[in-house]
Amino acid sequence: MQTNISGFSEECTLVVKEQKQFRYEVLDQTQLIQKQQCNSLAFDNTSTLIMASFGMILKAYLFNNEKLIYISLFQITKSTVTCIESLKQGNFFLFAMLNGQLQISSKIGINQGKYIQKLNYHLSPIYHLKSSKYSDSIISCDDWKVSFWIKQSLLQFEYFYTNNIRICAVSFNEIGDKLILSDYNKSIVTFIKRGTQWMKLQNINIGKLGQGISFIGNDSFVVQFTFKKLDLYKFKNQDNQLIKLRELNIQSYGNWGSRKFNQSYIKEKQILLNKDGVSLNFIKIQDDPYFVTEFQLQFQDSSAQVALNENGTYLVTWDNYSKSINIYKYYD
Repeated sequence: MQTNISGFSEECTLVVKEQKQFRYEVLDQTQLIQKQQCNSLAFDNTSTLIMASFGMILKAYLFNNEKLIYISLFQITKSTVTCIESLKQGNFFLFAMLNGQLQISSKIGINQGKYIQKLNYHLSPIYHLKSSKYSDSIISCDDWKVSFWIKQSLLQFEYFYTNNIRICAVSFNEIGDKLILSDYNKSIVTFIKRGTQWMKLQNINIGKLGQGISFIGNDSFVVQFTFKKLDLYKFKNQDNQLIKLRELNIQSYGNWGSRKFNQSYIKEKQILLNKDGVSLNFIKIQDDPYFVTEFQLQFQDSSAQVALNENGTYLVTWDNYSKSINIYKYYD
């Protein structure tokens, strides 16, 4: 269904109030030199293990008592690992690769160089990989196709979407029953899960390219269309009609919206995370009323890789200038 959004809703009143500034500071005992280019980083669901990919090589690090310790090196893939996702349903990691392959391994299996399952549903590199915290839903996305999966004893294919239009960004909602994507047709496409089945809900003609997109709850999401501005949308009523609530001005620097970066929202900290070429941008969006505060980390080049743990307390980074892995901690 093709839908044109109209009618800017003014149901929220912007109120200016003083907001305490938050920040992330590097932990002194966490820097580990790593000269090889890092492709992806991920915390496990306990925030005590960090996985990092360096080409086809995977490295594991123990993070305990705010100290980072290198554990082991192994290779279980035959292609560069582009994404790592810790599955919320158990002690498993899902790896996406440059050759379009997916591979799932247990923490024990990784150390033994083994994998549980290997899947070949994508024909091009996978750049987006996301599992739902509160459901068994998982999505993998290349430049042209989104695949929907369910994690049971093994990963089971459920549904795919492709429209021969290049995909820009994707996002799950909090409980994992809605998915949104932006594409190079300047549209937003929405999907909904009814029971165990995924289906396309709407194709929304926006007329602008959504460089970044992220749910900030179950029914609200933000889209980055233009520099220094976020548009806030919400699904309303049982028909999931989409309305635009407002535009939020932001103070970030640089050219927002790195297409290969998965914009994400940490509910516990109310922080939206985005990365431009050289800057990592943290935006705290709070409701009722809506207002934003911001923090930014600057890198020397655009090759930096980052990942937040589940509650947003810790941030792991690698950058080509320092050629090291570092851990930052949240303070407010």
